[in-house]
Amino acid sequence: MDGNRRFAKKNSVQSSVGHHKGFDKLSETLKWCLDLGVPEVTVYAFSIENFKRSEEEVAAIMDLARDKFKRLLDEIELINEWGVRIHVAGRLSMLPEDLRSLVAKAMLATKNNNILQLNIAFAYTGRDEISRGASHIIDGIRNKDLLPEDIDEDLVSQTLDLGEAELLVRTSGEVRLSDFMLWQVRLSG
Repeated sequence: MDGNRRFAKKNSVQSSVGHHKGFDKLSETLKWCLDLGVPEVTVYAFSIENFKRSEEEVAAIMDLARDKFKRLLDEIELINEWGVRIHVAGRLSMLPEDLRSLVAKAMLATKNNNILQLNIAFAYTGRDEISRGASHIIDGIRNKDLLPEDIDEDLVSQTLDLGEAELLVRTSGEVRLSDFMLWQVRLSG
């Protein structure tokens, strides 16, 4: 989900309206993915860097997330019928406790679904994901579960929240990665 604030500015509306429109477009896109048989979709919903935005905007985004996770839980039978598994990746400890609870409920309620996995990167940056993965590796070495020579690309990949990406789409037309899936996305020139 990208360009929501630019959309709002261009249409002279509050940024929260842009975020709502972006979520509506995401819902539409997910329906297309289900129809096309796409097995996994990852969206960058909220960067750790976004916490630096105005308190009002951050609060509005958290409220939007609460509303959407509550709605998802209200419609859980339909979500399960569609076979959508929800996985939220990121530093979830940065989220308000009530939102963390809703996220956990959504992931638990959909854990057995296997038609489409929806990864939501929330309170996420690629750098943070890599550093948390490195911490897991260090813990493995300290606990003698790993040897230093066990460290390779595959092991690092296994410690990350998100898997490999086959296609990256920036809906706003930007070409930068914006600290999203830095390890997983391979740029070709």
